Amino acid sequence: MNMDRRLFFALWPDDEVRTRVDRLAAAWDGHAGRRIPRENYHITLAFLGMVNAERQACLERAAAGLAGRPFVLHLDRAGYFPRSQVLWLGAAFCPEALTVLAHDLAATVMTCGNQRADGEGFTPHLTLLRDSAPPPPDRLRVAEPVVWRVGSFCLVESILMPRGSEYRVLAEYPLAPALTPSPA
Repeated sequence: MNMDRRLFFALWPDDEVRTRVDRLAAAWDGHAGRRIPRENYHITLAFLGMVNAERQACLERAAAGLAGRPFVLHLDRAGYFPRSQVLWLGAAFCPEALTVLAHDLAATVMTCGNQRADGEGFTPHLTLLRDSAPPPPDRLRVAEPVVWRVGSFCLVESILMPRGSEYRVLAEYPLAPALTPSPA
């Protein structure tokens, strides 16, 4: 019996961030597309695909050993990926700690046997609508940005269901604050 799981690493918002994102998503009601359920909001850091138990254990150990730093992410712009027909919420500025985390995760994934790029071209985004029509450019401004204090990342399982994906957080990894030297 095949026990492989469809996995990815992600930033997983708390309820407060989900509520604020949901308010922004509601502004798109009536726009052509399929709205993402509130409980599925996330930012993918590294998609892993189908992973067996041995590789999953390797990924969990490696992720636990990462020394990322907490950061603040300002979700302050909307965007559109024409090829995948995805309307998304993202950040005009990507904090260095997020770029480093995505790069380190990409390297970690490769040490556990996954084939993955090194994190170049990473565009942090939270999907709002799938199968979306292109939005008018004037609607891409975000009136009230969502400020998200990110203190951890997660390993998530994606379960494909007839009505769409369901996600289950399998593990959470805290990002440690930068250590300040103690006074002499």
